[in-house]
Amino acid sequence: MAKVGMREINGEEYEIHATKHGMWSIQIPSEDGEEHRNQELGSGDTLDKAVNNARIQINKNKVKLHIPFVTTDGEHGIATGKHGRTRDILAVIDGNKTTAKGYQYLRGDMPKEEIDRLMLVNDRIAKLQQELREILSEYKFDLRAEVERQITEAAGKGR
Repeated sequence: MAKVGMREINGEEYEIHATKHGMWSIQIPSEDGEEHRNQELGSGDTLDKAVNNARIQINKNKVKLHIPFVTTDGEHGIATGKHGRTRDILAVIDGNKTTAKGYQYLRGDMPKEEIDRLMLVNDRIAKLQQELREILSEYKFDLRAEVERQITEAAGKGR
């Protein structure tokens, strides 16, 4: 889609893009030094439809939430919404504003005993993985290379 202009929607400027086939798109403009993401807010077969769809999405972005969760590291957080430009989940984790990273979250009503058990299991898994790496590093070898070496050696003795 080619950029054809700018349009003010809900008090902010957004890019207007269009195709040669008559489709319109409203996109978040890239900021100085920021790679253009082509993040579409709304589209349609007319400019009015694209603007209306973008306005709906912009209003959704303004919704404030309060969704409690627990990270798999045992940190408590509250999801508060989505970032308007990046679409990352906005959150407050242990009192610090941040964006929620990763993909696994636990319900906020998870009992402390279960969180503690999860941390214990995670610690045990980490220790077992380290032990596995140590054993493998001590005893692993290249079987294919050893087979080739022994075939070559045996062939040399048969002369």
